[in-house]
Amino acid sequence: MEIYATTTEQLKEEIGELRQQIIELEKEKTERRKAEETLRENQRQLFLATQIAQLGFWDLNLANGDLYWSDETYRHYGYKPQEFVPSYEKFRSIVHPDDMGFVQERVDAALNNDAEYNIDFRFIKLDGSIGYIHTQGMVISRDETDKALRFIGTQIDITGRKEEEEERKTFIRYLGVRVKELRCLYGITGAIQKLKTVETIFRDVVELIPPGWQYPEITRCRILFDGQEYVTEPFDETEWKQTSDIVINGKRRGSVEVYYLEERPELDEGPFQLEERNLIDGIASTLSNVQIKEE
Repeated sequence: MEIYATTTEQLKEEIGELRQQIIELEKEKTERRKAEETLRENQRQLFLATQIAQLGFWDLNLANGDLYWSDETYRHYGYKPQEFVPSYEKFRSIVHPDDMGFVQERVDAALNNDAEYNIDFRFIKLDGSIGYIHTQGMVISRDETDKALRFIGTQIDITGRKEEEEERKTFIRYLGVRVKELRCLYGITGAIQKLKTVETIFRDVVELIPPGWQYPEITRCRILFDGQEYVTEPFDETEWKQTSDIVINGKRRGSVEVYYLEERPELDEGPFQLEERNLIDGIASTLSNVQIKEE
């Protein structure tokens, strides 16, 4: 009887321990299931967040050269998600040639020296137009010799923002040019209103004109009228010239000439802007009216 009782007690204990182990396993399974559900939810939220923010992700395995792009990264460059297997060479072909040297320099600095990789660069769209990318990345794995093994990062298309910045800069430059033109015209009007002689007005005007042009430091002016010459000192006649006739009663009596002493990029009329054409024509017309009144 004692042996039977002992065996029964031991069996009860073992059953109890087994039941407790089962409870612990079920609890562990429940916690693991909750953790997996939480992980999936976090991944879903992260995926939605990257879609909403249009944030791309890339992952470069430096050990074997494999490159991963998220769907949004493909879209940034104008491709369908997973349209092809990305590679670093493909990336290099997309980056604007004038920016690739800078991009490679920053990549090398990050891989070799853990330097910050946080840059903007231009890329060539499929239609040949220019886009802009902002990207950030970091090395997350190195071998025992400190050689980089894995380089990951995010990127976002900032083309719209860059275009807005360029439009704003263009508008500010436009306002600056218009202010210079107005000062030029105001100065000329002031010289005329002082009831000076025509000769004195012309001498004042050739000094007032250069600051109204895009490159005043290399701008020279000459007014020719009835065989007389009035110039900005020191004066030099060059091939980069803009001119407008002084016409009185239908007859050409002279001209207003503007010269650049050095070559500048081609614009609307040689190195000159369309607005400068309008300005020199306006000055010539004003001087024509002055002479008519004098006569």
